[in-house]
Amino acid sequence: MAATPDPQSSSSDEETLDAPDPIPEATDPISSLAMGDLRAPATKGDILNILQNLFHSDMAILQEEVTAVTGRVRIAKEDLTAMTERQQATEEKLTHLQSSHQALQAWLDGLDYARRRSNIKIRGIADSIDDNELPQLTRRLLATILNSKQAKTVLVEGVHRLPKLPRAPTEASRDVLLRLQSTRDKMAVMAALSGQSPYHFEGMQFTFLQDLCRATLTWRWSVQRVTTTLRAAGIRYRWGPSMLLVTKGAATYRLTSTENAETFLGKLGLKAIDSSNPTPNCSWDVPNIVPFVPRSAAATG
Repeated sequence: MAATPDPQSSSSDEETLDAPDPIPEATDPISSLAMGDLRAPATKGDILNILQNLFHSDMAILQEEVTAVTGRVRIAKEDLTAMTERQQATEEKLTHLQSSHQALQAWLDGLDYARRRSNIKIRGIADSIDDNELPQLTRRLLATILNSKQAKTVLVEGVHRLPKLPRAPTEASRDVLLRLQSTRDKMAVMAALSGQSPYHFEGMQFTFLQDLCRATLTWRWSVQRVTTTLRAAGIRYRWGPSMLLVTKGAATYRLTSTENAETFLGKLGLKAIDSSNPTPNCSWDVPNIVPFVPRSAAATG
């Protein structure tokens, strides 16, 4: 016989069943609209309002981001402007310093030139002659070049040997620097020696040279191609203060910059000799001169 279900037991089983989860509250307009569909159908106006609210909310967020980016761009522009102003100020300062450096270098070159104006370089005095004998030797030499009365008035500040030049031959003797007190005495000595090179004295042959400053040597080295061309054409030239002078007929031509070398030679009807194939036996006016090379360039070269 089938068992009859106990009403009390069935009632207790129903009491132990879990209650269903509540329907979650909508947190956004679209969800609210969907939940509302369960209660009442949404109109087209409701959907449009919800989309407009979403659009305005997103636009507000986007506007805040644009404002933040605009602020950062403005700050970047201000920084760029400040950096540009600092760069311009630095460039102006650099230009001023370069101008000051050039002026200072010109002043130093002027001092160096003035210091050497009364000097004479004597080439050919044997190294076997003791340094202590140089004052007496140069005094006898001056007395021979000038008349005895004029030689007695020449004041000698000093005489000493110079370091040997790197390009000088191994057997060549060191140059001797004669420092006179007066530039006028130096000019008198050089005028008396005009056309006498080499000068023979006590069984030796001497060559008398100008004591040129570094700026002059650098300038003459820079126009060496021009002087080589002039010598090859048999044209005489002379040096002026930082310039090369050539007289042709009644006209005098001046070269003051290496940039005008081609024009200078063109006026003389000449064309520069190729430096890779120079004319033989065309040495520089001042023998054994080494061009000035800056220390940084020499290190990298």
